[in-house]
Amino acid sequence: MKSRLQSFLPIILMLILLPLIIFGRTMTHEFVWDDQFILDHGSYLTGIRAESLHHIWSQPYNELYVPVALTAWLLLNQLDPDSPFNPRVFHAANIILHIINSLFVFFILFHLIKDRWIVALGAMMFAVHPVQVEVVALAWGLKDLLSASLGFGAMLIYLNLNDSNLLRYWLGYSLATLLFGLALFAKPSILVLPLILMVIDGALRGVNWKISFKRFGLWLALIVPIIFLTRWAQPHTVLDFVPSLWARPLIWCDAIQFYLWKLILPFNLSVSYGRTPLWVMAQGWFWWSWVIPVLILVVVLWKFTAYRYVWVGLVIFVLGWLPVSGFVPFEYQNWSTVADRYLYFSIFGIGIMLKPEGFLHSFRRAGGIVLSIICIAWVMLSYQQVSIWKNEGVLWSDAITKYPDRIPMPYNNRGVWYARQGQFDRALADFDAALRIQLDNASVYHNRGEAYIKMGDLPRALENFNRAIEYDPQYFKSYRSRAVIYRMQGNYSQALHDLNRVLQLKANDAESYYQRGYLYQIQGDVEHALADYQHALYLNPNLAQAYNNRGVLYQQQHPQQALADFTRAIECDPSYAKAFHNRGNVYVALGQYRQALADLEQALRLEPENGAIYQSRAVTLFFMGQFDAAQQDIERAQALGFTPNPDFVKTLYERMKAEGGRMKDEGGRRKDEG
Repeated sequence: MKSRLQSFLPIILMLILLPLIIFGRTMTHEFVWDDQFILDHGSYLTGIRAESLHHIWSQPYNELYVPVALTAWLLLNQLDPDSPFNPRVFHAANIILHIINSLFVFFILFHLIKDRWIVALGAMMFAVHPVQVEVVALAWGLKDLLSASLGFGAMLIYLNLNDSNLLRYWLGYSLATLLFGLALFAKPSILVLPLILMVIDGALRGVNWKISFKRFGLWLALIVPIIFLTRWAQPHTVLDFVPSLWARPLIWCDAIQFYLWKLILPFNLSVSYGRTPLWVMAQGWFWWSWVIPVLILVVVLWKFTAYRYVWVGLVIFVLGWLPVSGFVPFEYQNWSTVADRYLYFSIFGIGIMLKPEGFLHSFRRAGGIVLSIICIAWVMLSYQQVSIWKNEGVLWSDAITKYPDRIPMPYNNRGVWYARQGQFDRALADFDAALRIQLDNASVYHNRGEAYIKMGDLPRALENFNRAIEYDPQYFKSYRSRAVIYRMQGNYSQALHDLNRVLQLKANDAESYYQRGYLYQIQGDVEHALADYQHALYLNPNLAQAYNNRGVLYQQQHPQQALADFTRAIECDPSYAKAFHNRGNVYVALGQYRQALADLEQALRLEPENGAIYQSRAVTLFFMGQFDAAQQDIERAQALGFTPNPDFVKTLYERMKAEGGRMKDEGGRRKDEG
């Protein structure tokens, strides 16, 4: 055993070092693309609290039920609680999980093949192939990586079960079942694992299929509720185009040959291929997409005995992405049927195909050398591919360069990124390019409307939100954003109408309850405002703005409750200057000036150009008897264009004048006494 571990050591070191070299650069990368889903709902993921855990395990998340992945993100934020959602932490976790998965693949392949260096080559393919870059470089990809880790762990335990000791067998089986169950809650697509193991049992281990089916009865039973939970999380899968039943096998065959080519020649990899069913069906070769997959199937079946491991590897490769094959339409087909991340687990099957049998046996040495050279090339390509994930600007520019004018998404997403950078001319140009590809795309109109809001052009923003709603009356985000504009324009009745419409479309939208509560608040309807804030916080227990605004309502009559709400808002968002400011004002009213001063100074560190905070600190300093410092803060507030309360300014200067006269009189008396 010891000698075996020693012989494995060089391989293990390679499987650790090469991914570190390739993916280590992601530690300096920003959050990109779907990573935004983590940030949009991140208030649940900042602190370990009963309400956060309850929400994670009881609600879908971006139309996915993945509570194990969410819990992992929650735990990652505890590594740096003062700076949650640190991209470095999330990227490091992905790299570690990918290394663990590569080691799992090595030990699983060794169990099946036994040839140390062939197995090493297969594991190396899994670790360094360029199509793996997307999952590892994307923080959102942790759900795929974690699901694969738990699945590979369950597989390794199952393959090593020995029924000669029943206690150990059932303990191992129970642990494998637990890991599989957790994997399903990390990402449901791992549900293909029992089918993969049944293929391995029957084709490679000589297990009767009836026995194998009995072994996996419990695992298959676990899949049933997962299917229902997934349907519950995704009640309305809206596709721009749903292919007919007769077309789906051909679309699947096209995906098979596309993936095989990308495995053999991993060039022009992209975050967005734009290979939608509609685009594929419009190509002349669509009707012949079945030829290559069928030829492969015929050859493998013809030489099944000789090519048994090749057959098993191909079946595992195809089963691995079966849930997103297109046989059952899925939402991402609006943008592409194929994506690199769908292959993550499947590449394990390619390693099985390297078993030195049949056609590989005759040129094992030469084949090993060639594959080793190819692996080195893959390392270089992967290292290069990682660089395009640096930020959204680079990512979407790369997609536009490689696959221009197929779908609007790359232009739309780059436009959003440009708008965040304040490069509005470029953002608008990208939105226009997206609309030239698809004129009726509600998402593009919505994002262009958000850009116009940032530019201060409310009429054009309103026009774009109207167009988004015209093309997609179910697009709730545009109703919500339009309500904000109506509120800013003083059109409260129309704003209320739009927010009510949002809540008809998405009853669990905490942000809309918050916005409606704020609308009630500015109209003086305290009862309805409090009710909506309460409901928003029930849906999202970490919504800092709702705590802050509820605290404002409590501030006059219930200062202690207000303090509790402002404190909770700060816990949810430690960078929330307004909450520090408001809590400081409550401390002033309660006569707790030192606590007030500490909060107001923190608020100024977060918003050093906020004149209102300088005025509040001036009031605090006034009550502490520091009149000169209070005057300096009033002057700073005025320099920033803020108009201080004239009554307070008058009182301050009168007090300073009186204090100056008193000091002058005391000085005169001391002089006379001298």
